[in-house]
Amino acid sequence: MEIPNKTIEKQFYFSLYYLASCMRKGEYAPGLYGGWVLKNPAWAGIAPINYNYQAPYYCLVPTNHLDLADSYEQQILDWIPQAKKNAEAHGFQGLYFEAYPRRSMFSARRWTGLDNLNRDCFMCQKSNGILAATHMILRYYHTRDLEYARLIYPEFLKGLGEFWVDDLKWDGTRYVIENDYVHEGPVNILPQTNPLTSLGCLRLLFQALIDISQALGVDLELRPVWQERLEKLSRFPTFTRNGRTVFRNQESGTSAAWSRECGYDEDFSVWSSCCAIPEMALMYPGSQIGLFSDPELLTVARETVAQQARWTDDNMTCFFYPSAARVGHDPAEILEQMTHMIQTKTNTNLTYTFGGGGIENFNTVPATLVEMLCQYFQGKVKLFANWPKNMPAKFGNLLIYGNFLVSSQLLNNQVQYIGILSNRGEILKLVNPWPDREVVCYRNGEEAEILSGEEFDLPTGKGERICLAPKGVTYWEIKSRMR
Repeated sequence: MEIPNKTIEKQFYFSLYYLASCMRKGEYAPGLYGGWVLKNPAWAGIAPINYNYQAPYYCLVPTNHLDLADSYEQQILDWIPQAKKNAEAHGFQGLYFEAYPRRSMFSARRWTGLDNLNRDCFMCQKSNGILAATHMILRYYHTRDLEYARLIYPEFLKGLGEFWVDDLKWDGTRYVIENDYVHEGPVNILPQTNPLTSLGCLRLLFQALIDISQALGVDLELRPVWQERLEKLSRFPTFTRNGRTVFRNQESGTSAAWSRECGYDEDFSVWSSCCAIPEMALMYPGSQIGLFSDPELLTVARETVAQQARWTDDNMTCFFYPSAARVGHDPAEILEQMTHMIQTKTNTNLTYTFGGGGIENFNTVPATLVEMLCQYFQGKVKLFANWPKNMPAKFGNLLIYGNFLVSSQLLNNQVQYIGILSNRGEILKLVNPWPDREVVCYRNGEEAEILSGEEFDLPTGKGERICLAPKGVTYWEIKSRMR
C-alpha cells in the first residue's frame, strides 16, 4: 500500500503488525487487549462476541493475511455444545450464543466481574451468533475454499440457520425478529423488534447458507426455506432526522430511534459509544448495502453516515470508517477524519487510546483503505471505488471475493494497470476503469484479447496471471509500473 498520506500509510502497516503480534494459527485467540495488558485489564480482558472478538479479524482476509485469521474459528466452534444447550433451555432449536457466556468461551483467561452481566439476558442480543458468523462467511466468499466451508457449515452455520428459522415470527406479510435488543443490557421496554444488526447479519447468513450448500452439493431441501425467509424478512426501519431519512436502530424498543436511552441528549446532538453497531452492520460487515445497491437505499445509508459522523467513537470507528467508504461517503472527509483520529487517538507507539475496544481498533485503517481502493461487492470489483481522483495511490495483492489477488495504481487521475492472480479460476466481473477506451488483456505475459464496455466478465484459469491496461500499453510497461 502506497499513498501520499504517510500518517495513514504508517498506521496501515502498524495495525497489521500489531495484529500479527497477537494472532497465529494454532494459538489462542486474543482478548480485548491482545497480550499487552496483563494486570487488571478493563472488562477483564475478555472479548465478547457482540462484535469485539470479531472486529480485529475482518481486515486480515482482504489484506491477504489468512494465516493470521486462522486462530478465529476454534473458540466459536468449541462453544457449539453450550450454544445448543442455551437454545434448548429457552425452547428453541439450533444454536444460541451469549455475548458474555457464563462459563467464558475464553476460559484460559480467569475473570469474575462479568459473570452475571447477561445471566438472564437470553432476550437481549440474539445477534451474537450471526455476528460471529460474519467473519467466517466473508472469508469463504473471499477464498471459495471448500475445505473451509466444510469446517464452518455443517454444525455452526446450519445450527444458526435452524435457530433463526425457528425464531422468526410471521405476521401475515413478513418475518419479524422479536425480543431482540439492539444494544447491551437488560430489556426495559417491550416489544424489542427488528434490530438492524440482526436484520443485516441474518440476511448475510441466509445468503451464505444457500451459496455454501450449493457449493457443497448438500441440503437441497433446506434452500427453499432459507430463500423464503430471506425474501420475506422485514425491511430495514428508518425515521426522519434533520429532514433526512436515516436508518433507525430497531423498529420498536428502548433504542428504536437515536434517543436519549441510546446515547443522545435531548436535542439529539451527542452520540455515545453505548450504541454499538446497528446502522453500520448493514454496510460493514453485514454487506447488505454498497455502491451498486438500490439508489434510494444507498441514499439512506449515506445520510445515516453523515448524520452520525462517528469519526472518533470509543467503540465504533472499526465499523464506521469502512462503512462510510463502502457506501461512497466523501473520500476526502474520510481521509481527513482518519488523519485527525490517528493524530489525536494514538500513543507514540500507535496503539489507540479509545475508551473501549482495544485491538478491535486496528481493523479501522486497513479495512477502510481496502474499501476505498479495491472494493468487491455485489458481484463486481471496482478499483479506487471511493478514492479522491486527484490523489495517487498504489496497492498490491489485495484479496477479493473469488480468491483473486488484485494490484493496481492510480496516477494523474488515471488507473495505470490492473494485475490479477486467479487462485481458483473463477469468472471475475470487473467495472472497467477505462470505459471510453479499448483495453488490452495479457494472460501469463501474452496478449490474449481486446476488451471494451462499462464492465466485463473475465474468465480465468486457476493460477493464471492477467494484466489489463489501455490498448497500446505493452506488457513490459505494465510490469515496470508494477515495480
